[in-house]
Amino acid sequence: MKSLLPAIGAAILACCPARAGIVAIYEITNNSTSPTTFDGVTGTAFSASPTLDNAIPNANLISVSVVNAATTPLLAVTTGQYFQFTITPPAGKKLHFEAISFEASKEAPNSTGRGWVVRSSVDSFGADLGTQEIIGPAPTWTDFRTDLPPELYSNVTVPVTFRIYTYAANQLEFVDYDNIQIFAKVDEPPKVAVTTIVPAKNRVRIRGTATDDTAVASVSVNGQSATGTTTWRARVRLKPGMNRFRISATDDGGSTSDPVVIRLRRPRS
Repeated sequence: MKSLLPAIGAAILACCPARAGIVAIYEITNNSTSPTTFDGVTGTAFSASPTLDNAIPNANLISVSVVNAATTPLLAVTTGQYFQFTITPPAGKKLHFEAISFEASKEAPNSTGRGWVVRSSVDSFGADLGTQEIIGPAPTWTDFRTDLPPELYSNVTVPVTFRIYTYAANQLEFVDYDNIQIFAKVDEPPKVAVTTIVPAKNRVRIRGTATDDTAVASVSVNGQSATGTTTWRARVRLKPGMNRFRISATDDGGSTSDPVVIRLRRPRS
């Protein structure tokens, strides 16, 4: 049975509840690194860098050892000591990534200077999303969590590849990983509703509401902006005969609601 030690750090949070749900879990079982996924999200199994010495599924964990003198976080990156996996949003939908979390443990001996770095394809693996040394004594498992910056990881429509790099001050010492989780939320389009329609001579006042899982950016009536967002109003002209009004809402990620269509007849004089 694993013993778990919570990680402590300003940028790496291990104790806080996730605001988004888990969309992919890599819980290594019977040497398989294929994920369990949710909400239409898909994920690949792990693949290792050609320069990584070992990234071996070992029953119920993945065991990593490094070469090429990857003794620091920076050297782990520059020498390509990583394994990776790819998360793909559902077809036609956007994904708001929130965090990646995992468990890590040192194998004996209980030496210092072993840890990890996380990067992703969002910025072409250019910057660290998180890095930390594994402090707990071997073989204690430690929970790690790295939050993903929303300015880069919201409204994602393309696959994202995550790389976990490993470094070790002493060569041929192992780090084990398990229970890798991706926290995200699938973007749902907004919804719009009409609450009141008040005719006034040759014009009509239309009021309604709009909701979204993130934020409503705008509401339009026949392509013209209404006043307000979550509660909105519009005053539009009625032409003689049948008038058709198409009302839709757009959220902050650019997703558009199914339209509400109303028809009003103004008698011809």
